[in-house]
Amino acid sequence: MITRLQVTGFKNLIDVDIRFGEFTCIAGPNGSGKSNLFDAIQFLSLCASKTVHEAAAAIRGEGNPHADASSLFWHGEDTGKRKISFRVEMLVPNEARDDLNQIAKATYNFLTYELELGEGSNTSEQLPIVILKEVLSYIPVGKAKKNLLFAHKPAWRDSVIQSNPGGRREYFISTEEENGKILIKRHQDGGSRGKPNPVLASQLPRTVLSTANASESPTALCAKREMESWRMLALEASSLRLPDSFNAPSRMDSHGRHMPATLNRLLQKQADPERLTSRIANRLTELVEDVHQVALDKDPVRQAFSIYVSNQVEDRVPAMGLSDGTLRFLALAILEEDPDLTGVICLEEPENGIHPKRISAMIELLRDIAVDTEEPIGEDNPLRQVIINTHSPLVVSEVPEDCLVMAVGWRMPGARGIYVVPGFAGLSGTWREEEGRPLIPKGEMLAYLNPTPERLLPLESNNRQRVAERADMQGLFPFYREMGE
Repeated sequence: MITRLQVTGFKNLIDVDIRFGEFTCIAGPNGSGKSNLFDAIQFLSLCASKTVHEAAAAIRGEGNPHADASSLFWHGEDTGKRKISFRVEMLVPNEARDDLNQIAKATYNFLTYELELGEGSNTSEQLPIVILKEVLSYIPVGKAKKNLLFAHKPAWRDSVIQSNPGGRREYFISTEEENGKILIKRHQDGGSRGKPNPVLASQLPRTVLSTANASESPTALCAKREMESWRMLALEASSLRLPDSFNAPSRMDSHGRHMPATLNRLLQKQADPERLTSRIANRLTELVEDVHQVALDKDPVRQAFSIYVSNQVEDRVPAMGLSDGTLRFLALAILEEDPDLTGVICLEEPENGIHPKRISAMIELLRDIAVDTEEPIGEDNPLRQVIINTHSPLVVSEVPEDCLVMAVGWRMPGARGIYVVPGFAGLSGTWREEEGRPLIPKGEMLAYLNPTPERLLPLESNNRQRVAERADMQGLFPFYREMGE
């Protein structure tokens, strides 16, 4: 779970400092930096398992191993001087398994991870992106309440944040300069007193965190597993419609593949499978009223699973016959029931394919997927975080006020003139109103919650009357009411 993210120099993100709760909605116009913020989260996640260059190539689905890594750096700085820095505060699992299936137990699980990158070159002597700094440290239990600003109960906080009093109280990864060279050191924890292992930063193709194992660095391994669990959901109807073979992976991927196999795994764990499918069906009725049952069809001949939905007269509709919006909603309803799904879930524009009257149902579902900070974590309340971004005024109006963060443009001088870079602001009167932190201008809120005058004024070049220009509609818009007063 990400509680705070600071980013500088990544694409157009400059001096970004944003806090997250269990559910966060990022709103803003096109090009405001919403997607770049998701890219920053995804990049950090990829750096926990891939080389830095592979992570850079994978951003935004490019996947080109020969992609120009310079596209990640802010172009307002002179070439050769550009840097990217990340600092993330996060809650990580207390236990994790390494690649050899060995169990690791974290010494502390409220951690701070810092990563700084610089421009290299594409020569054989130097990497295209070089690591300049990497630090993994912890936030003491006594300071947890001060750092968790979102609303939560002490019982929840006590169930999430733990520490091992016998563990080492120092950095788990640190960066030092010796004889003009930058060295990154991995410190052993979990009671081990071994000397730190220094490596030369300029020769590292990947982060030290990504090499963590259970025996030498259990806390770093738990951080690695947490960051690997940060997923970008891009649910595609074509993937959601596919059946699954009996031996298919039983976890839904980011595109929605393996939804039937995921449901099958959940049903196998239930003492009363019909109760589970009834909960999913009841959730789906919030979007589509005429739903009676959600069921899994097992075809022994084809050795395949498929999902179907039946209505009140028991007409069976297979997944391939459902609308795109219904499929996405169904997939999220199944994910809500999966106790093994933990970590961060990022979802762009969840309103796509959803009727405006049902936006509130989608927001309620996404909030229910996120952990309930009023109750201790457990199998029925896994540690999950949901972050969405949106253009929709309906979504903005439906989310809780303390969950809203708006991307607004700030003007900043750069190497070649004035740049507009994104700033992220919350609403006044909420926990986001920290001292010195920007707040959402009222004009920005009005632009979302009300049509702008320019948009509603008649267009001389348009020889057809728009719906908003109808006399019987204009009285419904606040702007026209104000004009008439």
